[in-house]
Amino acid sequence: LLLPSSSPASTLSSPPFIFAPLLVNSHISVLSAPFQLQPQPLLVARAMSLKFLRWANDPDKVLSWMEQYDLPQLLHQSGGLVKISNFLPDFAARGALEVLEGLREEDWKRTEAKRDAEYNNINHKFLSSKKGRNLPELLRIISVLQPGRLHTFSAGKYQHADHIESHDDRAYTEVVMDDGRKVTCSRDIAVIYYLTKDWKEENGGALVDVETGKRYLPEFNSLIAFKIPRYHAVEPVKGLRPRYSIFGWFLTEGILYDLYRGEEEQAKTVSSRRKKLSRKRLLPSKFFGLGPRPNLHSRRFKHPLLANSRSTTSLAR
Repeated sequence: LLLPSSSPASTLSSPPFIFAPLLVNSHISVLSAPFQLQPQPLLVARAMSLKFLRWANDPDKVLSWMEQYDLPQLLHQSGGLVKISNFLPDFAARGALEVLEGLREEDWKRTEAKRDAEYNNINHKFLSSKKGRNLPELLRIISVLQPGRLHTFSAGKYQHADHIESHDDRAYTEVVMDDGRKVTCSRDIAVIYYLTKDWKEENGGALVDVETGKRYLPEFNSLIAFKIPRYHAVEPVKGLRPRYSIFGWFLTEGILYDLYRGEEEQAKTVSSRRKKLSRKRLLPSKFFGLGPRPNLHSRRFKHPLLANSRSTTSLAR
């Protein structure tokens, strides 16, 4: 009853709701007469997955929900980094978590490297995935935050001691366009969508905004976005609970910056930006025109195919 991930999104329609298949291999508690069906966790989870997939494959509903978020304006008003709580409807967030929890062990790929400025690498360790049952539908939802823009997104999973040391996300990505052209793009906006329930301070894994010193716990159904470059880190996860997220970047054609040159450059950059931030706090805020908002409902779930990044640091959050 799950929708095939290979089907074009624009041709998918809501499937008819069929209750019978949900009962297969489920446990039903039968009470004394009159007979009553007692809902079981597995049955409830499958119903939630169906509701999420129907919503995820309805372009009008997804676009309508995302229309409330003007990401460029939010980033401008918040100094380049914004946190959005309750990013998706609650049922959609719970369905998204079920997708990540349902990925097979072989769907996750271990990414690990030591610090090496020559190859634009920093010390990091985590699991990531781009393929798995219903994962493409979930990644597509996040991409609609900026309709029509080039992007690359993945699922992230942090286990005990997984982390990323301070970095600013600068990297180039080669994109294969619909007409076969290859275009070099730069990461422009970073996005992290958190999907672990009841995460506590003692679990570690907080996102640290190095430029302000502020820490962000991975709150369930919250999204953090920031302009690149911006130095940040992920603290090591403690304990045995996995920490799930969707992470990635919106891309801009061309080379927007030089790549990471090591700790000395980082120290100078962070110091300079903190001084600028202090000066900005003394001035009244001013909104610079961003132009008219696009008609989101005229956009389709169709984007150019993304090739693998040239950079060796496709880092998760």
